[in-house]
Amino acid sequence: MSSNASQWRVGKGVRPVPLCFLISMLALSGAQAQASEAEVPHQSTDEGASAGMSPKLTPLGLYPLWENTGHVLGHGRLYVGTQSVEIGLLDRVQLGGRPFSFVFRTPNVHAKVSLLRNERLSIAAHAEALVFLPGSSEAFTSSNYVSRLDTRDVTLTVLPVGATASFTPVPWFQLHGTATVMGTFGNEVYVGRATVGASLVAQLLVREHHAFSTHVGEMGFWNHDFTLIGASYRFRIRWFEAQLGYFYRFMPDGGQSSPLLSLGAYL
Repeated sequence: MSSNASQWRVGKGVRPVPLCFLISMLALSGAQAQASEAEVPHQSTDEGASAGMSPKLTPLGLYPLWENTGHVLGHGRLYVGTQSVEIGLLDRVQLGGRPFSFVFRTPNVHAKVSLLRNERLSIAAHAEALVFLPGSSEAFTSSNYVSRLDTRDVTLTVLPVGATASFTPVPWFQLHGTATVMGTFGNEVYVGRATVGASLVAQLLVREHHAFSTHVGEMGFWNHDFTLIGASYRFRIRWFEAQLGYFYRFMPDGGQSSPLLSLGAYL
């Protein structure tokens, strides 16, 4: 007992550390730890910085025009792919275009702006401008927009405007809901025509790099154009992403099925 008790005594010639100094050191350590902990969630929830690195924060939709997400690329981030080329600005804006559409006589450009962003809900507004040059309706790309478009002899301008909400109720599941109004302008047949569309994508995250999605959409509503259903798989690891989907379109005059493949790199 005496030896144990002596361990707790302050020996002669040794000055005890002032109590106020100990309290100050503990307070400083606690403040530094609290600041470090505050920085970690900020980095993990900053979608602008992490978008493009996780299937959860994908900034792109798979089906052209009618599908999107509420996420945007971070500032200075660049996506180059077979589906589109995108660049992020100020962690709030995303600009891009679809290069292959130019090949099929459809110049285009689009933009997306983040309106709301937190851990569970992200909302973004988006707009696109496409010019269907004469003859472009004979290319397979035009069927992704509206099957009634016919540009064999005229030039049409298509202006889709919409918004997307991405909701994450749990870390491994996400919903992307998109509403779009597409205005069509050209000759007297298409002046002032508007097509309303809505789509919903349910995404299941499997492990770190894999995601499976189901797709459903209705384009036209009272002026029915087509109903869309499909399924897709997304694989992403570091800078590389691959998406493969298969879609069915049910139109008043019949049905159509088509696969979609998208490969891209985040730079």
